[in-house]
Amino acid sequence: MLSGLWKAKSFCLSWMVPLIFVGLGMAEEKGDRYALLIGINDYTHISDLEYCSTDIQGLHKQLLNSGFADQRVFLMHDSATDRKMLPTKPLIERTLRVILNLADKDDTVLVAFAGHGLHLGEESFFCPLDAHPTEKDSLLSIEWIYEQMENCQAGQKLLIVDACRNRVEMPGRRSVIGNNPRSLMGTLQRPPQGILTLTSCDVGEFATEASDLSHGVFTHFLLRGLEGQADANGDGEIRILELFSYVNQNTKEYVAKEFLEFQQPTLRGTINGDFVVATVSGTAKPVTLTTGSSSTSSKITSPTMTPSELASDESKEEVKRIREAYLRAPGDTTFTEKLEEMGKFRFPEWKQVAESGGAAGQTLYAGCLELGIHTNKDLSAAREWYEKAAEQGEIFAQFRLARMYHGGSGVDKDGYAAKKWYLRAASNGDALSQSNLAWLYQRGEDIPQDYQEAMRWFRRSADQNFPNAQSGLGTMYANGWGVIKDDAEAARWHRMAAEQDFAYSQERMGWIYYEGTGVRKDTSTAAYWFEKAGNGGQLAAQDMLGYMYREGIGVSQNYSKAFEWCKKSADGGYAQGQFNMGLLYARGNGVSQNYREALNWYRKAADQNNSYAMYNMGIIYRDGLGDVSSDLSEGIRWIQKAAELNYNLAQNEIGVMYYRGTGVPQSYAKAAEWYRKGAENGNLYAMDNLGVLLNYGTGVTEDDYEAVRWFRKAAELGHANSQNNLAWMYHNGWGVEKNPEQAVYWYKKAVEQDHLKALNNLGWCYTNGFGTEQSYDKAFPLYLKAGNQGDANSQNRVGLMYQNGWSVKQDYAQAVKWYRLAADQNYATAQNNLGVMYRNGWGVSQNDSEAAKWYRKAADQGNEYGQSNLAYLYENGLGVNRDLQEALRLYRKAADQGNDVAIKRIQELTGRSENL
Repeated sequence: MLSGLWKAKSFCLSWMVPLIFVGLGMAEEKGDRYALLIGINDYTHISDLEYCSTDIQGLHKQLLNSGFADQRVFLMHDSATDRKMLPTKPLIERTLRVILNLADKDDTVLVAFAGHGLHLGEESFFCPLDAHPTEKDSLLSIEWIYEQMENCQAGQKLLIVDACRNRVEMPGRRSVIGNNPRSLMGTLQRPPQGILTLTSCDVGEFATEASDLSHGVFTHFLLRGLEGQADANGDGEIRILELFSYVNQNTKEYVAKEFLEFQQPTLRGTINGDFVVATVSGTAKPVTLTTGSSSTSSKITSPTMTPSELASDESKEEVKRIREAYLRAPGDTTFTEKLEEMGKFRFPEWKQVAESGGAAGQTLYAGCLELGIHTNKDLSAAREWYEKAAEQGEIFAQFRLARMYHGGSGVDKDGYAAKKWYLRAASNGDALSQSNLAWLYQRGEDIPQDYQEAMRWFRRSADQNFPNAQSGLGTMYANGWGVIKDDAEAARWHRMAAEQDFAYSQERMGWIYYEGTGVRKDTSTAAYWFEKAGNGGQLAAQDMLGYMYREGIGVSQNYSKAFEWCKKSADGGYAQGQFNMGLLYARGNGVSQNYREALNWYRKAADQNNSYAMYNMGIIYRDGLGDVSSDLSEGIRWIQKAAELNYNLAQNEIGVMYYRGTGVPQSYAKAAEWYRKGAENGNLYAMDNLGVLLNYGTGVTEDDYEAVRWFRKAAELGHANSQNNLAWMYHNGWGVEKNPEQAVYWYKKAVEQDHLKALNNLGWCYTNGFGTEQSYDKAFPLYLKAGNQGDANSQNRVGLMYQNGWSVKQDYAQAVKWYRLAADQNYATAQNNLGVMYRNGWGVSQNDSEAAKWYRKAADQGNEYGQSNLAYLYENGLGVNRDLQEALRLYRKAADQGNDVAIKRIQELTGRSENL
């Protein structure tokens, strides 16, 4: 079986074999051999390993014994004294690029890695020394390594991996979330054409370490095989298949016997013939031994790269990495961080490359000048360098140059220039520029607004899964710009961006679920997205989440959480967050009540023209709340400022102050003027107050029709007082045709909100059969409910129903109780009725003096019954001294109001009054 494979000119390896390295080749003449060896034990942010560094150093020694030249073997491990050889991500990437650029077509490149590996999401990584498993930018992409090796000209390329020794854990032995060792091995075992990959174990296995061997088991037998034990035919040369057979068999057997585990290394990839890996004597001959064809041409000398060329090549890679990072997190923060990180040691080379004409170096140097990183900020020079690079076709430079024109940074703001450079980059597929070009068209910034073009470029960028563009499409669909308005489609695009941690769209998803636009309303899901956005730094989302915790909307009410989120928003300078912080201090929610601290936060928001904060400051100063001294003029000043900023609640409040003459000269006309402003800005109280003034002609020309219009507008928006007032207009036929049924309809609307006067008024309708069937049974609970809430009119009516036994058992004591409650509120009718109870001894001991007292209270308020009843007591000397003159005076007052009893008594008294 094997012999057939040996005769083949080329074949694919897909065996369970512990391979190692070198010497794939078809050329007869010996090429150079390069090796990059990386071993890491002591990690900075994740759990340590035991023998990786030892293994890689052992391999280093054996390679030197097998014919590798010392100057072409690069050893990187965590205990290296030369800092350039520490296996950090930037140094590994830089060293790999150097080696791969040096290798020619007849050469061999070997890369060996021993350390932790990770598979997160859809990507596989090696962990360099400074790896942080939650930050992909700190990890070494295996796909990137394969891509670099695939592009290398070397004839033989080999990757050796020992990356599955232990589960990757954070400090405290916490396993990395999402890590998938099986997928990691799956990635490793699919190398591109022309690359062999050797792994220490297969999918689902872990590589074993043995303390008695002071190595990983795989590496131990790899080194022994290279020393000569793999030379099965004794010819002094160790071929790759010999080495494979030896390491595979011995690793499996040793691990099975000593650890009762299963471990078999694998070899994957494409190979042209068998080849010699090493010689027992130490002079490996990487020539083809079994293929029937070979190259007879002389070795082509690899051109030597100048330092400038190498630096230029590295700059291209760095620009690529920055752009990839920028795509994940667009913004100058990302650009700044990357320039600071990469430029620590590279800035001089960037400048040198820029001056020698390299577009990538010009881009990086321009970025440093633009942002003032590693050099003084110079926007004019930055623009010049960006332009040089942009003219050479460097896409990221075109993008940055467009941004400068877009925002007017270092240049005059110029939408057409921005469009020009965005368009160049966008036409070459740059998602960043496509998205920004779309925003330019959407907003019409210094160029004609064009929603169709905006949609076109948003789609091209979104098709590349760029979240900023997906968010843009969501905005277009939400507003119906360039497309038919479609809330569901808007939600779909915002969700795509939100799921990529695009904070703005996460905030939009919060509002979408909070308001139920395009999705079913779900405040719990809204809170989830607001929290995501808040953690991403969206100040409005932080404030909204604070509000939801304060009110218990979508989350359990939690004032401490409310304070925490509002504070984040407020500290970020968000005016509404500052206002809400003031509100929390004013109410004592999640913090001790403190009006002075409330004022501090309100003032911060007011400085940003937040009218809500101005109004609340005004109320605190006007009313002197807490330990803040009352300052009426200061209070009015802030309320006035809020009103002038069109805050309708402040406009209504100014109207109230003019109506009452609080701190300002009383003026019904001024009150009406401010009520109208508040009403026109949608304030329901102002609408109702304006309606009242129009109804009575106070400060304005009386106009019941206009009054009805404002009452109706507020009533339809749910304002209870306006619902009652509108009912009263229908009740009396003022401004509308009298309509008892409509009166009852609106009274009921107000009653649904427990409006006191509406409870009493609807009760009266049931009592009198006005606009509805007559029913004491329906009237009584309405009166009782309003009476229990302190409405004197209703308390009097409850007393009347107990007195007469309407819907309840007649009960004079209860009648007295309810009359007294109303009388104590100076309600004249109840005072007269209470006098009647004392005059007749109903529910109380008969007492004319007490009756006179209560009649007098009612009479003094102009109550005709109280006047007539008290006159009768004076006429007959009951409870008071008899005084016919006082009796006549009181009878005449009652008669003037049409009181029939008083009119009759006057006639009777004056008919025999000649002797008076």
